[in-house]
Amino acid sequence: EVVPAVSGELNVNIIGYSVHNGTAGDEVTVAMKAYALIYVKPAAAVNAGPVKYGGLNAGDNRFGSVTTAADGTTLMGWCIAPTTGANQLTLVAVI
Repeated sequence: EVVPAVSGELNVNIIGYSVHNGTAGDEVTVAMKAYALIYVKPAAAVNAGPVKYGGLNAGDNRFGSVTTAADGTTLMGWCIAPTTGANQLTLVAVI
């Protein structure tokens, strides 16, 4: 779900900009700062939003793991779809 940033929002929390106007519930296209989308399997549930690298997934080392990013210094990208538990495949927009 895309929500507008508030005035003065930190750049690290803004994934991009809608290329057209939309209202609540509309599908919108977002021009993102990210250069790639990658699949990851986090070791625990992750909310949509900023994430940092968490090493390789312990059960399936073909995938990296991510955890919630604490600040802009560790930001790897943004989790696009939240997970509800460990080892669930999700997408991260990498910056």
